[in-house]
Amino acid sequence: MPSVVSAINELVNSIISIFTGLIHSVLAIFQAILGLGTNVVKSVVDLAQSMIKAVVDITGDTIGLLWGNLFIIAILGGGYYLYTTKSANRSSGSSKRIA
Repeated sequence: MPSVVSAINELVNSIISIFTGLIHSVLAIFQAILGLGTNVVKSVVDLAQSMIKAVVDITGDTIGLLWGNLFIIAILGGGYYLYTTKSANRSSGSSKRIA
């Protein structure tokens, strides 16, 4: 009789072990799916952050370039204005008008 009780005990333990392993496997699959979803969302957020940073960097560089060029043009234009007004003053002062 002890061998029958022992056999039934081992059978029940084996069935419980099978169901425990099955539950652990299902939980592991859900955990893997959750991890995959988390990684996908993190990757999308990182990609969006990288794209936004690239746009901000490009825009900042472009605006800096435009302001720099505008500043240079303003300096050159001011220099040209001063040169032409001084040249006009010199030429108008030295020329004699015939009336």
